[in-house]
Amino acid sequence: MFDGVTIEELAAGRRDIDAREGAWLAKLAVYDRSGRWADDGYVSAANALVQVCNMDRGRARSHVDTARKLQRLEAVRAALAAGEISRDHALVIARAHTLVRGEAIEALQDELVDVAKVAPPRGLREVVDRVTDAIDGDDGADADDARYRRRRLSAAPSLDGMVFVEGMGDPEGGAVVLTALQAEMDRDLQARDPRGAEPRRWDALVNICRRSLDRGDMGTSRSVRPHVLAVVDIADYEGCKPLVVAEIRSELAHVGRVSRAALERLVCDCDLTRIVMDGPSQVLDVGQATRTWPAAIAKAIIARDRHCQGDGCQRPWYDCQIHHKQHVPHGGPTSVDNGELLCPHCHKQRHAKQRAGP
Repeated sequence: MFDGVTIEELAAGRRDIDAREGAWLAKLAVYDRSGRWADDGYVSAANALVQVCNMDRGRARSHVDTARKLQRLEAVRAALAAGEISRDHALVIARAHTLVRGEAIEALQDELVDVAKVAPPRGLREVVDRVTDAIDGDDGADADDARYRRRRLSAAPSLDGMVFVEGMGDPEGGAVVLTALQAEMDRDLQARDPRGAEPRRWDALVNICRRSLDRGDMGTSRSVRPHVLAVVDIADYEGCKPLVVAEIRSELAHVGRVSRAALERLVCDCDLTRIVMDGPSQVLDVGQATRTWPAAIAKAIIARDRHCQGDGCQRPWYDCQIHHKQHVPHGGPTSVDNGELLCPHCHKQRHAKQRAGP
């Protein structure tokens, strides 16, 4: 059906989208200026977008800010409405339009629009950066500070237990993060690695954080070393043997409830704190945090194995966790013979295989 699509048709369609974007922003400016959002029961125009258009709060505020600034940037608004430049181009110019630079940017907007018509947004931003540096007269210090103030990072568990991470950083901090992630991705790359770039990037971040925690670089958080808390309701043990793990209610601090399978894997090699409850509110006992593998035994296993013991895996010892071959709740001892080094990936696979059975 689409075999005959030409690049000219694609370009025309893109210009139409940009023009519609410009028309939408113009309507948003009218709605914002009119104050009708208050009559509609919202605290601001941005709040209305969040509620009705299902937008993230940051994106909604950005739309309103851009719409307001485009009312002062007539040439930019006209070029966007005509589909001659994209919303990204308009956003680059609008961000440079601050309270201090407003008049200067308005005076230069025709020239900036001419650049936007022939350059991609990144190229336009380089030109705008030079212009704003000249206007500010501080060799870019104010622009750097503005970018730095926009840094942010949000991280929260989702409904299904995954963790959602989203944010952006200043150029200097971002360069550090990207360099560290790439270096860890390169170091962590395995022969015939089945992971794509994005899973490898996440694994790299986890590796960096795990090593920092394990070395004690982070100190303490909320008076608890950030590993595992086992919360046990003593009532669950009435008439049961103490090692019946199926009756233990366990939670991972600050993240939420984890599955029994994940818990068994986590407690193979972690700091474990016992909290015994009598019902939902009465604390009977809080034990000292203890390592599941004493230092002497852990060192002996590391000296013996040297690397991950997963099939064909050669990940070095410092990337590994110590796995109980026979899990503690099933009678497995914490001994050299019952321990082996496994990288996080192989550790997950080994537990999955053990749970699946022969």
